[in-house]
Amino acid sequence: MAKVNRTIDEAIDEVFKDYKKAFDYYLKSSELGYDYASYCVGWYYRYGKGVTQNKKKAFEYFSKTADSNIYSK
Repeated sequence: MAKVNRTIDEAIDEVFKDYKKAFDYYLKSSELGYDYASYCVGWYYRYGKGVTQNKKKAFEYFSKTADSNIYSK
């Protein structure tokens, strides 16, 4: 699943070249329960890409995926 997630990540970055739009897609996916998307939302918050930088929210999203082992699937 991680390979598919990374492919989606690359496609979003390549096709849209729009951090805000990519963030919105990741946020929707995160709300649907996709761990990798939650990690990506945390990354966007951490670095302020497509959204106002918010390290507290980044930590919340990173914490959601801490036990999910997203890269081993």
